[in-house]
Amino acid sequence: MRNNKLGGSPALRKGIIFMPWLGPPVKSRRLAFVVAVIPLLYPAQHGEAPERLLRASQQVFAEAGEVRALAYLDREKHFYVLGGLPHRREVFLYDRRHHMLNRFFVGDATDIATDAQGRTYVAGDHRITIFDRRGRVLNSFPAPPPESLAVLSDGRIVIGSPTAEGLVHIYDLSGRRLASFGTMREFRASAAQNRWLNIGDVAVGRRDEIYYIFMHSPEPSILKFSPDGDLLAEFEIRGKWVRYIVQRQWESLAMESKGVGGFHIVAGGSVDAASGHIWVALPGSEMSGEVVHEYSPEGLKIGEYALLIGSRKLLRIAKGILVTEGGIYVVTSEGRTYLFPKAASSVVELESEEVENCPPPADYSCSNPCAGGSLANCKADVDLHKGPNDIVIGSTCAVGADAPQSTNGGCAQTVTFCDLTTGKRSTYSTSANCPPRPEGRAYANCDDRIDNDGDWLVDYDDEDYLASPILIDVAGDGFHLAGLSEPVLFDFDANGTPLVMGWTRAGEDDAFLVLDRDGDGEITTGRELFGNATPLSGGAIAKHGLMALAEGDQNGDGWIDARDGIWMRLRLWRDANHNGMSESGELHSLPSAGIERIGVEFRESRRRDAHGNVFRYRSKVIFADGRERFAYDVLLVFVH
Repeated sequence: MRNNKLGGSPALRKGIIFMPWLGPPVKSRRLAFVVAVIPLLYPAQHGEAPERLLRASQQVFAEAGEVRALAYLDREKHFYVLGGLPHRREVFLYDRRHHMLNRFFVGDATDIATDAQGRTYVAGDHRITIFDRRGRVLNSFPAPPPESLAVLSDGRIVIGSPTAEGLVHIYDLSGRRLASFGTMREFRASAAQNRWLNIGDVAVGRRDEIYYIFMHSPEPSILKFSPDGDLLAEFEIRGKWVRYIVQRQWESLAMESKGVGGFHIVAGGSVDAASGHIWVALPGSEMSGEVVHEYSPEGLKIGEYALLIGSRKLLRIAKGILVTEGGIYVVTSEGRTYLFPKAASSVVELESEEVENCPPPADYSCSNPCAGGSLANCKADVDLHKGPNDIVIGSTCAVGADAPQSTNGGCAQTVTFCDLTTGKRSTYSTSANCPPRPEGRAYANCDDRIDNDGDWLVDYDDEDYLASPILIDVAGDGFHLAGLSEPVLFDFDANGTPLVMGWTRAGEDDAFLVLDRDGDGEITTGRELFGNATPLSGGAIAKHGLMALAEGDQNGDGWIDARDGIWMRLRLWRDANHNGMSESGELHSLPSAGIERIGVEFRESRRRDAHGNVFRYRSKVIFADGRERFAYDVLLVFVH
């Protein structure tokens, strides 16, 4: 959602369109509030504690279902809410007390805005459609792919869309382009990735000044333009957490992936009509409260806020923010909207002293370089075993000869976890071996297609020669995979010749996502997994598992769930006896495991376990009880 304030009288504002959030793991600490001992989760080493806490007074717009965007008409104190289902979006009209007045269908839509006459502007795929109050179409015209949308006081339409012509495009009601301005920043990336990095949110100020808020750029800032497109100012979006996630974005770019995407640095912005202040929502970490920054029109940082629902639950902002005279409206990752009053009584100052259930996070780096250039990485295994609310508060690490649990000069580590939501502590021990060069195996006879760098482990550039199924950690206790010391035989390539390959361990809950394509009740080849042996509908073979799974997303909402025809045919294969054969009792439906949906939008993970199995891409798995896990496209080691 993008937020927008229409200057003059009357004034109009709108919210921030949804952009899927790819949040990084960030270390956290707890703070307490003056009025009660309520743990506040916030990045420690890479983030700043918010100065104040805003408490939600209520959830609003529940009838709208999954909210995607908000718009506001000051003159009438009406809210326009884009909700409903993907590809069947509706606009819901609410009064100032959040009572629904009307609703109408608008089809596939990503953002909305409104004008002084109460017309609704809807952004779709390469098109803007204008509706009257009753939902009748007044006009529809093609436009650059609209990432965000706003309306000026004179009725001109503002579209945020990075193109060669500019970042911001101005259209009139007839669909005629009047101007384009703002220069795309150039990064060392493909054209598609460069466009993604330049995506921003448009917001309109009290005097029709246009703000362009970069959402993905590793140079996060806000551009301020006049209504005619003159650049008036540029100021940074600042903060230690911002610097941390920016560094992660630069690291992601340095990997030179061929994909499009990365970290979402800013969720969106909104202009407060009363003060002219710009409010910026940051996605934050999976373990911290989401942070809202407040800036003056000149770019001075006024404050930071954390957002609290109820007595303990800190809100995660994934879609956006809208600020009106009545308060701050925040849309969550689930599409729910909460109102946070701006009144002083709702703002809680934070103590300077920490009251901890969990101590501050500890450094738990633990690895040892191996011969041939590879790395025995104990920390990577610890990360796989961390729960979604866990931080590491203590760690011991031994390497080389001091790590008797390992072989070939690896590492051994014991850590103490602390659950940020309960304060419960637990320990975990692991070790990682330096891999010996396998004797009698054909790594050296593959024309260097498997081992490009001498570490005897698989490389990312060799996708065509790797086995890459999708694996899900059902119990959430981390992945426990086997390497070539405990291989199985499985016909991954479906050519009648089984591969000797890494696999899941016996007795573990880790499961393959599978589809019994021939209906024989068994999973016999890699064609029935989701990986780089899976056939696509056009006859080609998928490059990886999440690409194969995405074909099942019939409604294009980015999720595989009960609304997709493939859902009830999907199974989890837990090879409990580690024999590479699906047997009675090993195939389970997704609902039986409590899984509600699986995302097909993914990001690179680039983790490697102690056996050489590479966790390449990951996507979200949502359980019916609200838990979140990840599905991984895993490159399993094998004998070529």
